[in-house]
Amino acid sequence: MVRYGTAFAMAVIAVVCFLTVEAHESKRRYNYLRDAMLSKRGYNYLRDAMLSKRGYNYLRDAMLSKRGYNYLTDAMLSKRGYNYLRDAMLSKRGYNYLTDAMLSKRGYNYLRDAMLSKRGYNYLRDAMLSKRGYNYLRDAMLSKRGYNYLRDAMLSKRGYNYLRDAMLSKRGYNYLRDAMLSKRGYEYLHKAMREI
Repeated sequence: MVRYGTAFAMAVIAVVCFLTVEAHESKRRYNYLRDAMLSKRGYNYLRDAMLSKRGYNYLRDAMLSKRGYNYLTDAMLSKRGYNYLRDAMLSKRGYNYLTDAMLSKRGYNYLRDAMLSKRGYNYLRDAMLSKRGYNYLRDAMLSKRGYNYLRDAMLSKRGYNYLRDAMLSKRGYNYLRDAMLSKRGYEYLHKAMREI
């Protein structure tokens, strides 16, 4: 019995060590996760969703890519343009247009040039932190195509900094918590991880 207990303890320690090494493999990824998921509940959800090999690969590809750092540059620089984009994106029809338009290289370049200024960031924050925006983001990003777009579009030091600033405010944190820490949001995340 003692021998089995010792073996089990060693296995647990090995798993913890492995996960610790993986978690620290990228300082940026570690900092983002540390800052974003500071609650016990969030940690448990993230652990369950992401610590499979597939989930880890998704996270690695999504957060550590050096492409797409210009994802959000100049796109929503006027109130009028913001309103048009908001109305277009938050409907099913607009979503389909966005999918077809933005998942091409040309569309990606347009979006990249469109959203990464401070003004564009503020517009995006206001657009996406509503219930409608959350639903749009959920539907858009949890498909394989959406995942590929997100991976290519968002992730470099500059894009990472914008994402960190957007989500690590009290409002953004509350949005992330409400979106992903509900049973529904968790199930969507789990489903997405399995499909990718």
